[in-house]
Amino acid sequence: MNSENGLPLKCRRTTLSCSSHCHRLRHNKFYLSLIPLSLDNQQILLLVAVQAFDDCTPCLPVLDQRDRPDLAAPESLQLYLDTRFEQLKIATELKPWQEAFRSIEDIHGLMCMVKKTPKPSLMVVYYAKQSEIFWISSNHLYHAYYWLKLFSSLQKSFNKNLSQKDLQQITTSIVLATLSVPPYD
Repeated sequence: MNSENGLPLKCRRTTLSCSSHCHRLRHNKFYLSLIPLSLDNQQILLLVAVQAFDDCTPCLPVLDQRDRPDLAAPESLQLYLDTRFEQLKIATELKPWQEAFRSIEDIHGLMCMVKKTPKPSLMVVYYAKQSEIFWISSNHLYHAYYWLKLFSSLQKSFNKNLSQKDLQQITTSIVLATLSVPPYD
């Protein structure tokens, strides 16, 4: 994970310039919040957010971005959902579990607002990350439940791509997760 000079491998800057770059990104959050939230601007903000996640993943603290734009437009809602999925991926990679759980809550709230289910590939990521979060939090019942939801989602969406060995590994994981649930918890 660390290179010879002690910097994370993904960080492409020196410690001083990375710190300065990330400080500018945090400082410019104020200016980004002044931009009116039209659909075109939301697409630009999504690209800026994804680029910031990629550039500063190892050195940015996870910020709480719970202020929501107007989610009446379906395109706006989908962009916001995509941003939350990206935030969930980064949060589980960096391991601030509270922020990952907040991202899960936001995604669940957004999915309740959306009339259709998100793409199957996003649902697979969602269930896998929830399973990981509940394992870390020692909530074995929900960990087993989301393993089962992951299996169900994989079976519906990617049934042709799953080999017999993959199915066997997943079902074994589900059985082991279920057996790990304490009976009197």
